[in-house]
Amino acid sequence: MSSITERLSPEARAAVSVLMRLFDRSLPPVDRLGAEEDRVLAFLSASGLGGAFHKAMESGYAAGGAVSGFLRERAKELYFGAFGPNMARISEFARFAAAMALEGLQVMPIKGLVAAEILHGDLGVRPMSDADVLVGPSDVGRACEILRDMGYESAPMPLDPFVGEFGRHVPPMWNQRKKVAIEVHRRLDYPFSFLPDAGDVFLRARQVEIGGARAMAPSWEDFLYMSAFHSAYLDAFVGKLRDLFDLAVLMERHGSELDWDLMESFGFYILRPLRFMLECASEIFGSRPCREAAARIESASMLSFPTRRLSEDFLLSNLAGGRLSRRLPLSVLSSISFFLHCPELSAGFLGEFGRVFLFPDGDVLRRHYGGKYPLVLLRLFRPAHVFGIITGRLIGKIT
Repeated sequence: MSSITERLSPEARAAVSVLMRLFDRSLPPVDRLGAEEDRVLAFLSASGLGGAFHKAMESGYAAGGAVSGFLRERAKELYFGAFGPNMARISEFARFAAAMALEGLQVMPIKGLVAAEILHGDLGVRPMSDADVLVGPSDVGRACEILRDMGYESAPMPLDPFVGEFGRHVPPMWNQRKKVAIEVHRRLDYPFSFLPDAGDVFLRARQVEIGGARAMAPSWEDFLYMSAFHSAYLDAFVGKLRDLFDLAVLMERHGSELDWDLMESFGFYILRPLRFMLECASEIFGSRPCREAAARIESASMLSFPTRRLSEDFLLSNLAGGRLSRRLPLSVLSSISFFLHCPELSAGFLGEFGRVFLFPDGDVLRRHYGGKYPLVLLRLFRPAHVFGIITGRLIGKIT
């Protein structure tokens, strides 16, 4: 058994044993789950894999006696529990895209919208919490005005310098009547110079139909990088497994279409977490395309830091919901793994985080956070800037 699957709980291994049949159809149907069904159900609900488990059982990948009628019905409920809200999000995206098009503005579905509607082609398989969209940086203000005209209101500003006026997206816009939240992004991820910006993403975009409306969707290369990068460093246990399933499906269905020259041009800051997440998807779901892609990246002169092994130990414990995850808050665990896995990047992250609070005056900070947080509290983030600069220089010398 692999080092990754060893760390999975019995209920996680039981669910994965069924899901992996989606990627290796030569395997016989599962004849025994090997875990308590109520715990398997809790895992499926928490991980966002309930809909996929339902589809796998519908496809005959679990023998009749392996799964009780109770678990089959509950998994079916998880499937339709994701399908209904996702249908509302897709409908609202189509309405928003039409309103933007009337003013000659571009909007692109990203993250869950792309995974559910385009990648899986089944709204019940891939749950999401909101509808994420990407617009041109200069169009964010007008996009928010259009959403307000559609009945949306801004959520409170979180204590996050990468959200709002300085960040990658504005606070979520919420429509109480529709029960839909839309998050407007000005870029795919954090504002680091080595990550693709919105202009590049729109240039590589594809024409798709989503919710009956024509729209631009990110290239599979951009979707792949964003999913792996975001999941490796930021998502906790739940998001990681769901994103790994997305990666396995993407590589299975579209891996042969990927432009690897473009992928390698992203650089090792993106390729390293991508390779690691592909390895995880390969071992957990038995995906051969993921394994081949990870090996391809490994052979493309990947850099290796002394901290990599310890980093992956933290990441795997987070991924599997293992012992460390139960002792440390997931946010702390992800931060530790982030720093260990890519130290120069994490130092830059801290530097960017502190920079937001180092240069603006008090009025800018108060405007950004709506007076919700005391200025003295916000100023405490200044040491992060200094720590980021010093640590980045030291690590750059020793590695």
